[in-house]
Amino acid sequence: MERNFTWHDILKRMKDDACPICTLVRDRSESKLDVLQYQHVSDVEFRKNFLDTKGFCQHHTERFYAHGDALNHAIVYAHLLEVELNRHKKNKKSKEKATCMLCEGENKSETIYLNIFKKAYHEDDFRQAYEKDGIVCMQHFKTLLKNMKRHPYVKHFESSTLQKLEARLHELKEIKRKNDHKAASERLTTKEKTTWQSIRKLLIDQGEHRR
Repeated sequence: MERNFTWHDILKRMKDDACPICTLVRDRSESKLDVLQYQHVSDVEFRKNFLDTKGFCQHHTERFYAHGDALNHAIVYAHLLEVELNRHKKNKKSKEKATCMLCEGENKSETIYLNIFKKAYHEDDFRQAYEKDGIVCMQHFKTLLKNMKRHPYVKHFESSTLQKLEARLHELKEIKRKNDHKAASERLTTKEKTTWQSIRKLLIDQGEHRR
């Protein structure tokens, strides 16, 4: 397959001890929020979509707030509030709530990244890099297993991922053991110190907020 920018980006993110699909989706969404802040809050098409979907979902409303400033919020939310108040005064039924435009973008990005990962797994150096450093979250592990059902290296992907997840389970159990008074003299290893902080990202559904 063509080794485009995304191919290399997935490969590079395997060293981050996090799911590369999740981090790519998140970073792309954050980039879109940055663009909205500085370019598109006054854009006619964006404003129409924003009104039609009644703003963002709760998750992206909070992310927009974290990126935003008073002026940008005043521009888009004054317009949305005015429309909603007019609907109420005229006793108009509002439109069915549509998909949050940022959730829709995340869904599309996720599909692209999963497909690239699946195709890239045919290549020796990509598989070796994943076996050495990579891991995916439980959600994307299950999705990729389903998508790679007839893939020649699906067993390699499955065994490599399970081995890493089992290793993390062992590290978490060691943290529990070392917090018992019987093992009070034993210190956490460097790996154990990071596993308890990173494991949540491998288990939560990164897309559960999407509508």
